[in-house]
Amino acid sequence: MDDLRGNKRMDDKKREEEQAKPPNTHKMTWKVKWAFVLLALFFSALLFKEKEELIVNEREGTETISSSLQGNRPPRIIRAEIVPSSPDLQSALKAEFEAEDADRDPVTFRYRWLVNRKEVSDQAILPLAGFRQGDLVSLEIIPADEKAAGVLFETPSVKIGNNPPVITGIQLLPREPKPGESIQVEVTGMDKDDDSIRYRYEWRINGQTVPGADMATLDGSLVHSADQIVVIVTPSDSFSEGTPKAGPPLTVVNQPPKITSLPSGGIQNNKYSYQVIAQDPDADPLQYLLVSGPPGMTLDVSSGLLDWTAEALRENKFQVTIEVNDAKGGKSIQQFSLQTK
Repeated sequence: MDDLRGNKRMDDKKREEEQAKPPNTHKMTWKVKWAFVLLALFFSALLFKEKEELIVNEREGTETISSSLQGNRPPRIIRAEIVPSSPDLQSALKAEFEAEDADRDPVTFRYRWLVNRKEVSDQAILPLAGFRQGDLVSLEIIPADEKAAGVLFETPSVKIGNNPPVITGIQLLPREPKPGESIQVEVTGMDKDDDSIRYRYEWRINGQTVPGADMATLDGSLVHSADQIVVIVTPSDSFSEGTPKAGPPLTVVNQPPKITSLPSGGIQNNKYSYQVIAQDPDADPLQYLLVSGPPGMTLDVSSGLLDWTAEALRENKFQVTIEVNDAKGGKSIQQFSLQTK
């Protein structure tokens, strides 16, 4: 019994000692740390969800909400180009492009037209009137949905080209020129860009280019009867040449020759001789032809001397027809009769 009582007293003493000890500070510190970590993560996530970060777009001067914080995927330009690709000052430029928004949000676009790297417009279409040939034009496009703006996309540049001048009319004067008369050309043209127009001339006579004849007037010394004259005019401005254009052909008037001599008297000693004389107003070389006459009669083609030795023929009266021509379509006819005894 005494042993049992002694053991109980020892157990009670140990229990009192245990209760008198301070709590385990090591275990308490670990639990508190984990609690603080969990609380910090919770509040961080809450703040991350609610926080809105403002990003200032320097080019547009506008503020958009960061898409990364909102879970939004901003739109983007896939490709873009300016049309027409070879513009002139009469053109109005616009962009042809493809864009996509992974979230299928409605997308709007901001434009920034640059001419020689200087901003000139923020509209969708850029008329080129007022600019200059040779200017370089590019376009910056920024896509945006309701939450964020996408990445700026810049198109390749296009160069403003030139509208070469065109010939609208060519007229040669006088309309019926005579040999030796100078010929002038009157030209009308048009330049869409209102540039000054210069003209270069090429004169052709009977299909052959006249060397050195490059002015608006063709010297009369080069103009001969029945010549066919054409002028080819090439327009140009300070930037390029236009398409050459030929004027309507002009034919120089050909004046026919005129026989000025009269047939000589009758037959003398069975012979007849007559010198045909003719003049050509255009000074063209002449040729003489015997169209009809008695057998044995001849006419020299160059000199115009008519010869005939009369022979014993059944007929004693003959009709003679002579032609003088300039080989250009002009001619003169003379007819007379001869009678033998």
